[in-house]
Amino acid sequence: MKSKIVTLDDRLHELVSQLKTLSGNQVALYFAVCGERMLGLYKQFHKTESWGNPTVLNGIVDSIWNYFQRNEISDWHELLAQIEQVTPHSDDFDNISAAMAQDVCIVVDSAIRAINNDPIPQAVEYVFEPLRIMYSYENTGYLQLGSSSESERLERQLVQTPNVQQELYYQKKLFEQIERSSISDVSELEALRELGRQNPIRLNPN
Repeated sequence: MKSKIVTLDDRLHELVSQLKTLSGNQVALYFAVCGERMLGLYKQFHKTESWGNPTVLNGIVDSIWNYFQRNEISDWHELLAQIEQVTPHSDDFDNISAAMAQDVCIVVDSAIRAINNDPIPQAVEYVFEPLRIMYSYENTGYLQLGSSSESERLERQLVQTPNVQQELYYQKKLFEQIERSSISDVSELEALRELGRQNPIRLNPN
């Protein structure tokens, strides 16, 4: 009997199941770290297209961390509206950097929603989406793999690529650290944020 071929979607389902075991604030921390790691992709989009506002997005990420580290309460609905305002739309931009900037905005948005007791663990797919987009573009010239037999083959190979394997390993370690961290311990929160700053998401493996 042949063993089941594991795909990236299978790994994402596992991550979603793990995130569902965490509290809303822990899920918020998870997406805050991921958002911190992905900010560089948004900055690259802004540099390429001269559109958007990295300062606003950075400020929103700061507000999320200030909530945990200093108990500072922000107007979360206003911040969600600001994210929407700086999110590029596919109708206006049809390129790799814009698609990745969208992913960044969704991840930061997900952190705020988790703070407001509306966690969306499934949003973890957007952490990996830049890797999927880059892989698709390099192999097909398009942002999505599509649904052909060749696309299915590429999809099966995607999870085995070094950058996806590297990211899966990082996500495993991040989950474990958040699971055992105390949300009330400022030093642990600072260590989590520094972890995000020092480990930006990489579209190519080291």
